[in-house]
Amino acid sequence: DAVLARCGAATVADDLEQTPLFTQRACIVCHPDSALLRTPLVEPATLLDYRWVLPPRNSPSRIAFDAAFLGAQLNPPSPMVETASLRLIQSLVSADSRLLALAPAAVGRDLEQLGPLRSVPMPMALSLPPVGLICLRRHAQGPAVVRVRDTLRSLVARGLPLD
Repeated sequence: DAVLARCGAATVADDLEQTPLFTQRACIVCHPDSALLRTPLVEPATLLDYRWVLPPRNSPSRIAFDAAFLGAQLNPPSPMVETASLRLIQSLVSADSRLLALAPAAVGRDLEQLGPLRSVPMPMALSLPPVGLICLRRHAQGPAVVRVRDTLRSLVARGLPLD
């Protein structure tokens, strides 16, 4: 009946309703031997020297990533691989110290625990679109969707660490 996903104007059809629930900060996921970790102050232009694993081109996160580079008056890097798969991100980045990936900060922390990756904050403003409940507009007030939406709002209000 509904999906919990990143909201975005570019990816929503007219018959879908999006209810934003929470926001997340972005981070960079890298290999533990990455030169990025030895750079005291990372400039946005420095990020162009790396290869990237990025979300698919028209996804809300990728649109925000590209906008952040354009806002810094830089052409966004072209990805070596486009994926939203955490397993693939972990596998690729853990095998190549020149590879970086974009992820929400909470996901970056999870990937660090899986090892052997590290995460660092983005060195520029990058506003990831909010995560929300997306459903068919005609089902938005149905009992199942209302219950899920209310439960998620309650968890967010209690401070569930989703950043």
